[in-house]
Amino acid sequence: MERFEDLASLCDRFKGLEIVPHPFFGGSSCVGAALERLPYLFDAVEVHALYAARINFNRRAIRWARRHNKPMVGNGDIHRLGQLGTTWSLVDAEPSPAATCEAVRTGRVLVQTTPLSIAHFAYLLASVIPEWPPPAAGGQTPKEAIRDGRYFARGSGRI
Repeated sequence: MERFEDLASLCDRFKGLEIVPHPFFGGSSCVGAALERLPYLFDAVEVHALYAARINFNRRAIRWARRHNKPMVGNGDIHRLGQLGTTWSLVDAEPSPAATCEAVRTGRVLVQTTPLSIAHFAYLLASVIPEWPPPAAGGQTPKEAIRDGRYFARGSGRI
């Protein structure tokens, strides 16, 4: 996929769940700017585990989700094992993909999360920075690709 319109087409063909990953995390590869333009494309918003009490890129995503009546899903987007165990989702559903997707889509999901200490946050952030920014479609910079509606951050997709 290279454009948001491709995602819309895929959603029309398959019954899945579109969760926007850490949309306002602060990097140029995040899709937050497109959310206001295309809120109908996403079923839920990720609450990302990489945050501390005073440095929290989730706040804007949570406000957006509430304003657009979208459920939130806790996720670790694990790059390092030290990220495990602080943020996850409890989903009220039978153990099947279809039931899980429907439960999240209808808001039967509860995010469990604990902020990291500032030291742990800084350590984890510093350990993943060399991986950023991921390459964008068509050789554009992530910022150019987002502006043109041609970029999805790693981690977006169907469950």
